[in-house]
Amino acid sequence: MILCCVVFPLSGLEVSVNGKPYQSLHDTELTELISPLPAGLVSSESSLGIAVSQLIPVMFEAWRITIDGVVISDDSLAERLEHSYLFRDAGVWSIQLDDGLIFQNTESLSVEGEELLDDELEIWVSWEGEDELRTEISAFADRNGIEVTVLHIPNPESRLVSVLRGGGNPPDLIMCSPGNLYSLVESGALQPLPAYLSTGLGRQGLDTFSYQGKQWALPFYYDTQLLIYNPELIDLPGGSSLTLSDLERAVAALVGTVPVPMSWNAYSSYWLMPFQASFGKARLTEPDGSIILDDAQTEAALSYIVKLAQQEYFTPLERDAMISFFASGRAGVIYSASYSIPYFQELRIPFAVAPALVNDRTGLPVSPMLDYKAIGLTRQSKHPVLAYRLLSYLMGIEVQTRFNQQLFKLPANTYAQQLLEESTAYYRTITDQASHGQTVPSTASYAAYKNIMWKLLRFALSGQLSPSAVLEQGERLLKETLP
Repeated sequence: MILCCVVFPLSGLEVSVNGKPYQSLHDTELTELISPLPAGLVSSESSLGIAVSQLIPVMFEAWRITIDGVVISDDSLAERLEHSYLFRDAGVWSIQLDDGLIFQNTESLSVEGEELLDDELEIWVSWEGEDELRTEISAFADRNGIEVTVLHIPNPESRLVSVLRGGGNPPDLIMCSPGNLYSLVESGALQPLPAYLSTGLGRQGLDTFSYQGKQWALPFYYDTQLLIYNPELIDLPGGSSLTLSDLERAVAALVGTVPVPMSWNAYSSYWLMPFQASFGKARLTEPDGSIILDDAQTEAALSYIVKLAQQEYFTPLERDAMISFFASGRAGVIYSASYSIPYFQELRIPFAVAPALVNDRTGLPVSPMLDYKAIGLTRQSKHPVLAYRLLSYLMGIEVQTRFNQQLFKLPANTYAQQLLEESTAYYRTITDQASHGQTVPSTASYAAYKNIMWKLLRFALSGQLSPSAVLEQGERLLKETLP
């Protein structure tokens, strides 16, 4: 008996760089590399793919690619390939470039250009999610054979300014927050970033880290304030929104039954600002960057919170105490942030997220603060192009989806946000509330306002001063503090 064997070649992709083979990726290897893509990103029904830039070494620049014999020349290809995708479509691999051009049934990719010789970076990180961020950075470093030093710095912005003043060695990249962007730019600590790095990032986040018409940092993620409640203690009305009056009626039933019916950190102006907006204060800062404290809208907002406390509906607590009361079942409702969700899930604490709050006295939403964190490039970085490539990787769909899904933060990448809304519980509610949000201004006046109010709000909440007296005093101190 003669046996005949027909062997079908495995589908895959041959990748070469400057005429030399770089890697041969078979079907199974490519399948392990790809991750979800949002609907509509590529022109097919595919939901899985990978940025083409991740299939080649880090390039200083690329001026020519050849896909299955078709040559494309463009000096900006190194940047374009970061937003071009290899994806699986109808059983074959295809490439779609950032301009929409598609190469179906792709078998070979050749890149010509100059490989980047830099092989080290240093980045200072802080805030939640450091371990997850280190994992993502390590994956980039390992794949490209480079060394990225990741250092935890509790207050990276002030540390950077101190290092520069002392003539020390700054890092290449630094995590930063919007409230300190002004001081970093004015002190010459950062350098502006090229426009192409902003591709796919939400406008609000980009504007938060823009100053004088330049982009000084790229938003990486953000949190939004949420009303979280214990469904075993309180039943809040459903629907697309919840009025303040509905909330008050529900919380009133908890008075005398739990130690803390409702709480948030009202000692901080950060938690007053959403209520200011709901009483008609359209923006915290004036067009010239100044802040007015003793306006009618701010007085109405502060008076409302003080009244809640007087009725014993509300107890002001700083974050750790508030979370402790809620986790132990001694608080019914808290105004916290989305980063609390994985903590409550891990501890199996009963909780639910309320719909968006609306001030029924004005018809305006209680506009939550959006706590953005970003990554900026220091002015004295010796490896700016390698830093650009790492930034593109971190702002890409894959990292943005994976990182934020673990921590219940919101991605700066709009495509990643679309994926999370489609696949993860709570994200639709979170993003709906964030759509009404506002961001911290990057002005010198905000830093002074925040510090002054931290001291004065306690007098109003304790009943030692009236809301109007507190705001008048704050206005006077603010004028004395600022030039």
